[in-house]
Amino acid sequence: MSKNNIERLIKIIIEQKPKLSKEELLSRIEEKIAQLGGIVDKEGAAILVAKELGIQIPREEILLNTSKLEIADLVPGLNNISLIARIAKIQGPYTTSSGRKLVILEIYDKTRSVVLKIWDDMIEKILSKELKPGDCVLIEGAYSKRFQGNLELGVSSIGKIHKMNAHECKEIPSIEYIANERDDILLGVIIEQAKSLKPMYTCVFGFINDKPFAGNLPETASLSVVPQKVIIQDARLIETNSACYLNLTQNSKIYALGAPEEHLVQELSSKFDEILLRGLYLGYELSRQKGGRIYIYSNNNIEKVLVFDDYLLVPFSEKSPLEKLSIGPCYKINNSKKLRECFKASFSSKTIPQNNITKSKYLYNAKYIENTEVVITSARIIYRIIGDRHLMSLRFKVEDSSSFGILISNQKVYLEKIFHQKIEAIGDLPKNVREEILRYLEHESLGKRLIISGYVIRHFIIPTQVSPVDSFL
Repeated sequence: MSKNNIERLIKIIIEQKPKLSKEELLSRIEEKIAQLGGIVDKEGAAILVAKELGIQIPREEILLNTSKLEIADLVPGLNNISLIARIAKIQGPYTTSSGRKLVILEIYDKTRSVVLKIWDDMIEKILSKELKPGDCVLIEGAYSKRFQGNLELGVSSIGKIHKMNAHECKEIPSIEYIANERDDILLGVIIEQAKSLKPMYTCVFGFINDKPFAGNLPETASLSVVPQKVIIQDARLIETNSACYLNLTQNSKIYALGAPEEHLVQELSSKFDEILLRGLYLGYELSRQKGGRIYIYSNNNIEKVLVFDDYLLVPFSEKSPLEKLSIGPCYKINNSKKLRECFKASFSSKTIPQNNITKSKYLYNAKYIENTEVVITSARIIYRIIGDRHLMSLRFKVEDSSSFGILISNQKVYLEKIFHQKIEAIGDLPKNVREEILRYLEHESLGKRLIISGYVIRHFIIPTQVSPVDSFL
C-alpha cells in the first residue's frame, strides 16, 4: 500500500506544480525525512513538502496516509480512530426499545473483523453514500469500547466514512473470499425475476456457486434490473442435489453489483432450463387440507409434484390436460417432487393427435378408450375457494370388465356434467354444508356408472368426454 500511496501523493503535487519534476520532488521528500531525523515516512514527508509548496492535500489523502492502525491493534477506550477496512455486512436500520435508530456495519481487514455501530442522525449522514458489502472504506472519527465482553466501534458526531478506490484495500481479503468462508454472505447472479403468486413478493431465479436457485424476495430486497450480479446477506440457502431454494426474510438484504457478461447470462439460463421437469400436464388434485398435487407424464412415468399452498394451484386452474409443461425447480421428497413458492411454469400446445391413436373399448392396455362404460369403486371430491377462484377436483378409481383406471379431472365442463350442478353454486353454500354435500357425493359415487372417452396414460384416464349413466344426486 505504501508505494501506491506515495505515487498518488506525488501525482497530486505535480499536477498542481507542473514545473516541479518528479526527481526534484523525490529529492525534497528525502531531504525532509533526513531533516526530521527519520521520524516520518515518505508519505508523511510528502504531505509536509506539499504544505510548504502551498498545495492543499485532500483530507481523505492525509487520513489514508496517516491511518496505520489495523483492527487487531484496537483496544477499548480509544478515540478519534482512523482506519481502512472493507465492509462485510450492513444490518438495519433497527429501532431499539428506547426508540433510537441503529445501523450495524461489520467491517474487516487482513487481521480480523469488528462491529461498527452508527446511531440516529449519523445514519443518514454516513449511509447516504450508498455503501454495500465489499466496499473499501476509510473510517474517520471512530471510537472503541467494550460491550457485553466484545470490542466494538462507534462513530463520533464529527466522524465520517469515505468510500475509497478498490486498490486501497488490495491487502484486505476480498468479499468473495469472505463469502466462501461464511454461510451468511452469498454471491450470485440473478438472471430472471417475476411477480410471485404470493402477495407482495418477487420470485427470482439464478445461480450461486454455479448451482441454480429459486427464491422469494421480500419487498425490502427486490431488484430494479435483471440480470444482475448480487451480494445477498442473512439468507438461508436450502441445497438439494439439482438446485437450491433461497429463503429470505424481512431481515435479508440484497445488493446489486452490476450486470454480468452477456455470454454468462446465456450460459446460466440454459443451465437453469436443464433442471426443469418436462412432460405432459395431466391435471391436478386438491388435497383434503391444503395444496395438492400436479400430475405430469414424463419419461414414461407419472410424476407427482406436491404443492403445500392453495395459491400455487391457481395458474393451473384454467389449463387443459395434455399440454406440454416445463416446471421447476422441483425438489425430491420420497417418491414425489415438491414445488416451492417460487417456480417457473410454461405451457405449450397439445402433442397427442387423437386420429393417430388406435381406439379401444376396454381399459386393458388401451391408449385411448371410446364410449367405455366403467363403474366407480372409490371416490375423492375436493372443493376449495381461493380468492375469487372456485377450484374443484375429483379422483375416481374406475373399473370395466378388463382392468382399472384412475380418472382425475379438475375441468369444469366434466365436473358439472357428472354432478348436474354448477360449480359456483356449490361455493355459495356455507362451508360446513358444502363439506357435508361433498362427503355425501363421494359416498353416493360408489357403484355409479360412467361412459368415458379419453386418453389412458399408465392407468390415468384423461377424459375427452364423460356422461353419467346413473344419477349422482
